[in-house]
Amino acid sequence: THWDISRSQERSGSGCGALAAAVWMRSLAWCKTHQSGSAMKNPKAESLLQSFKEVTGSRFLCTEVSGQRFNNLEEHDYFIRNGGCGKVIETLTER
Repeated sequence: THWDISRSQERSGSGCGALAAAVWMRSLAWCKTHQSGSAMKNPKAESLLQSFKEVTGSRFLCTEVSGQRFNNLEEHDYFIRNGGCGKVIETLTER
């Protein structure tokens, strides 16, 4: 079965994908140097989450953070490429 993300309107507006990717990348890097520890205790991911909450007012849903509801991947891509969620992305990439 092939899942076409561009047709999955019910998934638009879920948790912030930029946050998920940033935490995943930080946790992956952390695990490489802390092989005996759990990524759940990654202080860099915790700091990143705190910064995200400050920028978004503790909102996590894409629709609430962006103020948009995307009908397809192309709409989301256009929004991001034209500066949408710029402050959130800047915050997630500077840490």
